[in-house]
Amino acid sequence: MTDDAVASGAPGAKGRKRRGRPILVVILILVVLLGAGGAGFYFFGGAEVVDLSRLPLVGYFLRDKAAPEDGAAGQTEADRLAEERQALDERSSGLDTREAALAARETAVKAEEDRLSALAADLGTREAELSGKIGGIERAAALYAEMKPAEAVAVLSQLDDQLVLGILGRLDEEQAARIMAAMTPATAARLTRLLSGT
Repeated sequence: MTDDAVASGAPGAKGRKRRGRPILVVILILVVLLGAGGAGFYFFGGAEVVDLSRLPLVGYFLRDKAAPEDGAAGQTEADRLAEERQALDERSSGLDTREAALAARETAVKAEEDRLSALAADLGTREAELSGKIGGIERAAALYAEMKPAEAVAVLSQLDDQLVLGILGRLDEEQAARIMAAMTPATAARLTRLLSGT
């Protein structure tokens, strides 16, 4: 195909451009995956230096040819083993430190769990108490609903304002209005302020 056909956008020219795109996409995906794998290898402990000369087959070709095969080589092996032992000891010490930190965290989590369990039990107890009080207020409201307003005021004037508000709140509006109308103006005003939150 001629350069003119490619420049003019002939059908064969587009086919060649499209064949290159999938290869470029595959190459980009491989580069990203290799980069992510390398980063993961580095950050998650795989970045330790690997001595390839210690591998059985590869090590034969990578051995230092200048190293003598007598006691000096044995000394080198002993040094290498000592370094490995030191590295293992350091790693063991690091693992012991992590284990102690995890044990401390576990103890703290257990203490928090116990504290939350105690709070839940306390809330359960308070809920039961509150439920009992509400039931008592509802029974008292039913009694006051059957009383005449003057009789209800005589008894309610002897009770705590919060309890009176609870009882009045359980009555229908007409009954509560009749009882409040029978109260002294000062008491009705005080209860109204408490009821409105001002």
